[in-house]
Amino acid sequence: MNPIISIIVPVYNGDKYLSRCVDSILNQTFQDWELLLVDDGSTDKSGEICDEYAIKDKRIKAFHKKNGGVSSARNYGIKHIEGEWIMFCDADDELMAFCLKKLISFIQEGNIDFVLAGYDMINSSTKVIQSTSSLPYSSKKIDIMSAIRLIYRYKYYPCFVWAKLYKSSIIKFNKLSFDETIYYSEDRLFNVQYLCACRNDIYYTTQSVYKYYVRDNSAMTSLFNNFNYKSITGFYATLLMYKTLKNKGVTKDIIFYAVEDIMDSYDYTLERMKEFSINDRNLEKKLRKKIFVTLSYKLYFFMRIRKMMSVLKHKMNL
Repeated sequence: MNPIISIIVPVYNGDKYLSRCVDSILNQTFQDWELLLVDDGSTDKSGEICDEYAIKDKRIKAFHKKNGGVSSARNYGIKHIEGEWIMFCDADDELMAFCLKKLISFIQEGNIDFVLAGYDMINSSTKVIQSTSSLPYSSKKIDIMSAIRLIYRYKYYPCFVWAKLYKSSIIKFNKLSFDETIYYSEDRLFNVQYLCACRNDIYYTTQSVYKYYVRDNSAMTSLFNNFNYKSITGFYATLLMYKTLKNKGVTKDIIFYAVEDIMDSYDYTLERMKEFSINDRNLEKKLRKKIFVTLSYKLYFFMRIRKMMSVLKHKMNL
């Protein structure tokens, strides 16, 4: 009999944290799950740890592949799941003991295609530095358009793929996967694409069920502390999200959010280039051309003027 939940954990050189992650899954109050540990070409003892857990518990499967990045590892896991629902977890994070039981209880509300739950962000001193529990409490069914609005309203909380349940049939039927050419905001892009494939309601809660650990040497931290091609893929993600939403035929306010997101990402990319003293006119032109092709000259300049007016109004009110 197939498990209800398939948990996919991409693993890369995480031998210091992996056991904490897997043990948190083994200690869940809800036990009908399978765990897919996808070793993405680790050079430390991560692969051995994966194999050891797989030997101890038949619900745990260890896979080993050539290094391709977190999106590649998640896609590999998706191809091998057997559960009705999919959950993603990072190898250096952990699930709260009631996580799976709580998420499953939301599904029982009926006609749910997606569950979005909250998390605690924890620093290297194990101190909670951010939590969705600090947001106004909410736990309810919402429609697809409302869920998409959340992604643009809270650019961090609903955007990560962990602390969520995805229906495997939706992912398989629509052949959804993580874009392996995107290294920043790939989670947001995947969530937008998934939501556009949903047909039923979404369950949304600010309650924390997941512990997200921030490390100084994590891949995300490295991305923020450097600037290279990978850094600008977040901008490309905003373009792809816009195209997905436009094809879906979403409401005008969501399209406006998506356009605004593109412009903000473009400006942020230019600011980062300036911060790292990168004077690349060709890259600037290339990014601007991407906007023109995706949107239009008219819409681009309209958004530019709108932003200038907003900044001017803000200065006048100071």
